[in-house]
Amino acid sequence: MSRWLDYPRPEEVALDRELRRELVRARTADGLTRDCLANAAGLTPYLAATVEDGSTRLPTSRMIRLFDHTSTDPLTAFAHALAATTALDQPTPESVLLLTNHNRLPQQVRERVRDLVVSVAARA
Repeated sequence: MSRWLDYPRPEEVALDRELRRELVRARTADGLTRDCLANAAGLTPYLAATVEDGSTRLPTSRMIRLFDHTSTDPLTAFAHALAATTALDQPTPESVLLLTNHNRLPQQVRERVRDLVVSVAARA
C-alpha cells in the first residue's frame, strides 16, 4: 500500500499529539476545567476528554473553536504544534518562518489566515 494512503500518517499523529498538548496548556493557563471549556465550545465534557487523551480526532475547525474559548490564538497554537512536530527531526524553514512572523501580523491579517485555514479544513 502506498504511504500516502496510510491513515493516519505518522506526521499527522505527531501533529495531533502536539495540538492536544497546546490545548491542554491553553486551558490550564487560563484556569479552565475541561468541562468548562467543553461547555463554552458547545461540546460534551466526554468529547473534550477524549480529544485531550487522544482517542478522538477533531476536525481543524472544531479545534479552532476550542482554542477560541481560551486566551491562546488558535493559529499560534497550530504554529507551535507544527514547530514542535518538525523539530523532532529538524525544524523546516517554513515552520521557523511561520513561528517568527505569525505574531507580527496585524490582527486583521491573522483573522483572514484563520478563516482560510477553516475553509480549507472544511473541504478536506
